[in-house]
This record gives sequence, structure tokens and C-alpha cells, in this order.
Amino acid sequence: MDTNEIDIANHLVVWQRTTEKVRTMFFMPRLNSLGLNKGHFIYMFVILENPGITQEKLRDLNILHASNISRGLVHMEKNGYITRETLKTDKRTCRLYPTEKATEAMKIIMDMTLEWYQIATDGLTDAERKEFHILLGKIAKNAENYFNTKM
Repeated sequence: MDTNEIDIANHLVVWQRTTEKVRTMFFMPRLNSLGLNKGHFIYMFVILENPGITQEKLRDLNILHASNISRGLVHMEKNGYITRETLKTDKRTCRLYPTEKATEAMKIIMDMTLEWYQIATDGLTDAERKEFHILLGKIAKNAENYFNTKM
């Protein structure tokens, strides 16, 4: 790896960290006002898109430790965002369903997400935004593939 590649790699790490830190500072007060945190809204998004998804499938989609997901789901259930339905064929497996409260909260979250996207991509042309989306998707896929094959 030449010096230029090392410099680019270092910047990538710094930029990712900076973006995540500021995104967290942007989202957390708003999510906290709903009784949620940044992990909860991702779970809720997946559950709303896939009503009846199992906790195991949710874990597989989010690349998170099962205990983190379990704690998050307990919190969301206590706060009225999801319900669980135990399978009759396997008492250890639950299907997760969003509540009306989750649907309403997601409208607010989607507005926040759009606002953050506009902040983060300010100054980019439509073509640059599209290219950014494609490139970021490829980077995420590479990271996911590494996680699934090497870790």
C-alpha cells in the first residue's frame, strides 16, 4: 500500500467516525423524546417492513449480538412499540409485530432521517448523491461480507 492509499484509508476511518458521532448527536435527543435509542429505530424499521419477523432473523439482518437485540426488544415492548407472538410449534421463537405507536413514531423518524440526509449531502448534486448512495452501498456490502466470512 502506498502512502496515498494509507492517507485515504486513514481519512475514511476519521470521516466515518466523525459522521457517526454527529449523526448520533443529531438523532439521540429526538429519539430519546420518543423513548427510543439509535438501535431501536433500526429494529423498528425492519419490523415495520417485515411484520412477523423472528428475533433470530432480525439478528441476522442487523449483524448485532443477540443479547443487544433482546434488551432492545424488551425495551420496545415495554414502551408499546412492538408485540411478540410465541410460535405454537416452537415456544422459544417469537414473531415480532409493530404496534400503531411504532407506525406513528416511524413517521417522525423518517422525517428525521430525511433531514439528516439533506444535512449530510448538502452541496452535492443529484448525480453526486446517487453516486454516493451506490458507493456507500458497496462499502457496506464489503464490510458485511468481511464480517460474515472472517469474523
